[in-house]
Amino acid sequence: MLKAQTNTLGYFNGMCLDCMDRSKPLGETVGDEYEERNKCVDGRWDTQCRIKHSQPTWYISWLGRPDMREKILRGPDGYRAPEYQ
Repeated sequence: MLKAQTNTLGYFNGMCLDCMDRSKPLGETVGDEYEERNKCVDGRWDTQCRIKHSQPTWYISWLGRPDMREKILRGPDGYRAPEYQ
């Protein structure tokens, strides 16, 4: 049980203010630039952030539309993007 608890705590590093700011919708329409700004790069979700964190932190910090979050998570091929380890 302790190992599972330790692993789970390692998945989430709190909320990221940089991800929160980047994911706020800037208007009625959400375009390719918005998607590009918020996606992972080489499996990393924190490349534009001041702190290092994993995908669960990006996910919980998301302030945009849920459908756009899912599109970004699924990646360009419609499959889930690789998770940051």
